[in-house]
Amino acid sequence: MQRTVRPFDAISAIAQTQYVLWEYITSEFVDRILDAVDVNQELLAYEGENSFHKSNEIISLCANHPYLVPSQRVFTQSITAYQNGYYDLAVISLTTVIDSVLSQASRMNTHKPAPRVEAILEKLKESESISDSEYAEISLYSTFRSTSLSFYKFAPFDEDEPENLNRHWIIHGRSKREKTQLDCIKLIHFLYGIILLEQ
Repeated sequence: MQRTVRPFDAISAIAQTQYVLWEYITSEFVDRILDAVDVNQELLAYEGENSFHKSNEIISLCANHPYLVPSQRVFTQSITAYQNGYYDLAVISLTTVIDSVLSQASRMNTHKPAPRVEAILEKLKESESISDSEYAEISLYSTFRSTSLSFYKFAPFDEDEPENLNRHWIIHGRSKREKTQLDCIKLIHFLYGIILLEQ
């Protein structure tokens, strides 16, 4: 049972950081996340492996998707800002691209992962084994759902700025927190998560 539950604990920890993940996570990565003092720092280290090859590949996959056609110019400029270290500008423009892609995706017949995830979770309750692809699906659903809930959560301006990225604060120019490379990577993952969920 421990082998079955530990990946869920890691997925839960990752979901709280607004990092959308859609792949099966190895036991080594689970250990890295669960043993991390700071999950965000561990995710940045993970992304930094192989000179950010993973993030660059995701950028290419997004750039070539039909949903990006209406915002191609803004997306290209967002990525240029990101690659040049202008993370605050990249976060603002990536947020608008996400809004555009999400708007397009919601007008189409979309795949609804929730019932499939529930069926997989039922397997866990019945102590059946869960395949690697099913773990990956749970990871995508859980991390995407958590990210979207916190990113789009209404946060009044007369309260403290949320610790996580918040669309309301970003788009209305109220966010004062300095944005980081990892913030941009999180939004790139969120963007690609929308594409994956629609598929």
